[in-house]
Amino acid sequence: MPCLVAGDKEDCVATWVDLASGGPEAIFADPDVDALVEVLAAVQATAVPEENAA
Repeated sequence: MPCLVAGDKEDCVATWVDLASGGPEAIFADPDVDALVEVLAAVQATAVPEENAA
């Protein structure tokens, strides 16, 4: 999932083009996009695969 790579906003924006031709910035303000990318990166960094979950 390229959008969830921490610090790689360009890859994340590319995944949005299918939904909004202007990327997430066409829907959200730049600071909100940055916040979304940070949250998604944090979720990926702390996610536990289902087979390893308690």
